[in-house]
Amino acid sequence: MLTVKELLMEKEVFIGDYHVEIARWSNNQWNSTVPPLYAILTDLRLILQRQALKSREPAVIPTNYIIHIKPFITQTRHGVVLSLKNDQKIAILIPTHQREEIMRNLRTVAINAIRSEKRYDLPFNADALEKIIDHIKQI
Repeated sequence: MLTVKELLMEKEVFIGDYHVEIARWSNNQWNSTVPPLYAILTDLRLILQRQALKSREPAVIPTNYIIHIKPFITQTRHGVVLSLKNDQKIAILIPTHQREEIMRNLRTVAINAIRSEKRYDLPFNADALEKIIDHIKQI
């Protein structure tokens, strides 16, 4: 697993890091997937990577691709659905004790990305995100 320092680009600002889980809707409820992911939030990107000894390509979502953030609650957990510019939706279960911080930070970076001239210019690579989701499905 890559460290925050290894993942940051020049002039990119680290906001926070979190342990999250992809959530799937099935049988009329949100279900957690394993393994958990290590999420790194910066002013330019949301980086999702597997928590594994073997280093793999992380999924990178530029913050300017996040167009809507919607919280949800299960009987025991909190989560957020991220709607992206490419019409994908990603549901993530977040630690309850960090829910307010995560929601505030996600909203702030998404709004700032829309308003800012500082952009993450690389295109969004949905394949890396799909690889992580496919890996989780196989476990």
